[in-house]
Amino acid sequence: MRADGAARRCALVCCAALLCAGRTAAGAPLIWQLEGEANTIWLMGSVHVLREDDYPLPAVYDQVYAAADSLVMEIDLDDLHPLEAQRALTARGRIASNDTLADLIGAEAWAAATMKARAIGIDIRRLAAIEPWYAALTVVQQRLLALGYDPAFGVDAHYAATAAAEGKPVHGLETVDEQLAILDGMSPAMQSDFLLQALDDAAELDGEIEGMLAAWKSGDAAHLEETLLTGLKAFPALYEQLVVERNRRWAEKIAGFRQRPDDVLLIVGALHLVGADSVVKMLRKQGFEVRRMRATGPGNQISIISKSSLPAPQSGQRHDSGTSSQRVRGGMPDSGSPFSSS
Repeated sequence: MRADGAARRCALVCCAALLCAGRTAAGAPLIWQLEGEANTIWLMGSVHVLREDDYPLPAVYDQVYAAADSLVMEIDLDDLHPLEAQRALTARGRIASNDTLADLIGAEAWAAATMKARAIGIDIRRLAAIEPWYAALTVVQQRLLALGYDPAFGVDAHYAATAAAEGKPVHGLETVDEQLAILDGMSPAMQSDFLLQALDDAAELDGEIEGMLAAWKSGDAAHLEETLLTGLKAFPALYEQLVVERNRRWAEKIAGFRQRPDDVLLIVGALHLVGADSVVKMLRKQGFEVRRMRATGPGNQISIISKSSLPAPQSGQRHDSGTSSQRVRGGMPDSGSPFSSS
């Protein structure tokens, strides 16, 4: 099985931090807002790799971070030690038997992978001891690093470091091992295809990465859905596990956050917040109002509303969530997003 057409960016979706290629939108941040019983929850779409000179981020991202009392991420980066992550990768990614990468993917795929890797300056023989999915991650990560894109500068890593410095609590939705288990669980045939596609994607990163970053900054949710989800859906089993099942688990946890007294900022890969199977759609199906924040009006301003920062209502009264506590440049909460398919 060989990926092409609709599946073109499947490997890039999984390996290259959910960056997306796209056109300019109306300046809408990839941030949604959900009101809890006594708190506010924000959902922020992250890019997991950036360059140092991509900072500062758009002001609205910093403002939402500042308004939150605690952070929740895909994994708890605050407590994650690099050695722990490396051990998890090694435990799952190294080939346990005497086989090699070439043995696992077969002679034909190995020949193709060798040729593709050589074209981008990678000696694939150095990856002989690891499984195909891990080799795919390594290939794309090496190319991203060569272009200056580093996970250390990703949106989630940035805010995790900021929170640690300020003493703001950080929690995780899942563990590193749970994430890796999804890729490790792919069939041998799919892993082989995944590696070959990753090599193709890595060869084209140089020409596409700027457009990907521009799309995230402009908040083009519709185009993100079109380009990335379409590719993943060509691999139904992977799409179900990587996107749908995780989104379903996360939506249940987020619904529970509505009982908390503190305002929460959830930061996850942008892919999880768009499309028919997104966390946003799943929360709406549970009956919750989840509003997209978007730029509108003169000055391109945004109203950030923190329910827990409002005065406690008197008996028989309720909070009016239409009263803002602060205004910053960027956008405003709105019940109808121009990029929402609802």
